Amino acid sequence: MPFPLMILIWNVRGAGDKSLSKILKNIIQLNHVEVLAVLEPRISGDKAMRVVNGLGFTNHHIVDANGFSGGIWLLWNCSNIHLNIVACSSQSITAMITQGSSSWILTVVYAHPCLRIKRSLWTYLDGVSSTNNLPWLVTGDFNEIVDDSEKKGGRAVHCNSGFADWIGRHHLVDLGFSGAQFTWYKKNVHGETLWERLDRGLCNITWRHKFPEGFVRHLPRVKSDHYPLLISLNFAQYPHSEFKIFRFQAMWMLHQGFKDFVSAIWNNSNGNAMCKTFSLTKALTDRNKEVFEKKLLGDLNVILEQEELFWLQKSRNIWLKEGDKNTKFFHLSIVVRKRRNKIEGLNDSDGNWTTEKSDMQAIVTSHFKDLFSSKTRIGEMVDLPQFFPDLDSTDLNFLNSEVADVDIKLSLFSIGGLKAPGPDGFPAKFFHDHWTLCSSDICDLVKDCFTSSSLPDNLNNTLIALVPKVPNALAMS
Repeated sequence: MPFPLMILIWNVRGAGDKSLSKILKNIIQLNHVEVLAVLEPRISGDKAMRVVNGLGFTNHHIVDANGFSGGIWLLWNCSNIHLNIVACSSQSITAMITQGSSSWILTVVYAHPCLRIKRSLWTYLDGVSSTNNLPWLVTGDFNEIVDDSEKKGGRAVHCNSGFADWIGRHHLVDLGFSGAQFTWYKKNVHGETLWERLDRGLCNITWRHKFPEGFVRHLPRVKSDHYPLLISLNFAQYPHSEFKIFRFQAMWMLHQGFKDFVSAIWNNSNGNAMCKTFSLTKALTDRNKEVFEKKLLGDLNVILEQEELFWLQKSRNIWLKEGDKNTKFFHLSIVVRKRRNKIEGLNDSDGNWTTEKSDMQAIVTSHFKDLFSSKTRIGEMVDLPQFFPDLDSTDLNFLNSEVADVDIKLSLFSIGGLKAPGPDGFPAKFFHDHWTLCSSDICDLVKDCFTSSSLPDNLNNTLIALVPKVPNALAMS
């Protein structure tokens, strides 16, 4: 599998140190970096060119430092991408990157510490944004935090250059990060340490849709007081097909003939409601490939309605009403949530970082084996005082009464239709819409739970939630 496009951004606080070049080469080689942005190099002219040429990239563009202030180097290899510089200023370089037939915009930023000069950067980038509608990634050292959670230690600093307003004005999405919480540190004259997140990756909604797996990793800090940022456009860990779990999609129910299809499978299946539910999974998986991924493409209006319901279910934004065809918002919300839940790598028990899938599996297995292994109990168990009140005969009779079908139905229909499904992948909405078909099987299964000495291990969470009363065994005074 080819490596994803990797972009390294680092405020090096001076690139003249020979040891820094060796460190940079090592990071570039280890992470297969194709695009490198060096911020605040503090050197220019022939000295800068010697360092740039020694880093091994085929192309470069330089915004020279002003003495010991500022400066941006953008270096790249042209073997896998085509990068064309489209604009630059004292605080940024903007390039168009083309991969195959698609293009997007990359802007690398070093925001000036001076508040007045920094404000001019946001105005300049407003102009960059207005000249195109392509996917846009903006990354670098912004020399400012967005809120107090991005700062630790030191005195309160309220720097308002308009950075947060600029982010909101362009509806930019923060790519988040893995690794260290902050990207810059310093010690004051009193020995106190200040930590801030000054470096980040931001993108517009179009870029996030184009690269839903794109992520930022804060690499270990060395030499500079800034942490390097490594941006990957793709996720490095892909699950094996055997680990892919079934998830029922509510949009399937909108297709003509779906109820007849489900009825035929359900009525021809043996066993209780749980067995019949699991028998549907393969049939629905095959139908998804043969019907929903092929035939539905010819009916655009139906697709739009299904897409809305699909992303509404996955986004879990239940405050939005069905009928608001804001599928772009639904899709972005699930992209962000999925990206947040991804695991790029893990630290082993010795603190070593690994991204190898086999090693990660071994780390997880070892962790949970240790977590759930038996441990020697310390001390002795003592009888706890009886804090629970006695139940009178009326309450006991109610708890011991037979479960009625109407109680089971009320319990089922009180569950949110698109809430997270049970282990079988079916949400409550499926049972809501097919109650006439499966009601007798569900009621029989729930009633069996009261008389069975033990519950099946793989009992559907949805069916467990149907039980409205405490089982006889738990009704005690």
